[in-house]
Amino acid sequence: MNDSSNKLLWLKKRAVLLLLLVAYVLSSSLILEQQRTIESQRILIRDLFHDSMELSQLKMKQATLKH
Repeated sequence: MNDSSNKLLWLKKRAVLLLLLVAYVLSSSLILEQQRTIESQRILIRDLFHDSMELSQLKMKQATLKH
């Protein structure tokens, strides 16, 4: 019984530390996921901009051919 009470006492003393450790791991994984999302969005924006520029050029060529 003394051994289990020692384990419980150890857990109570370090409960805040363990909670902070879990919170740190979770927040780190969240930050990594946000970085991946932001990078994916950056790539998508670049692709859309490139497509928009190509479309504008095609429209300008088409407009000059009509006149």
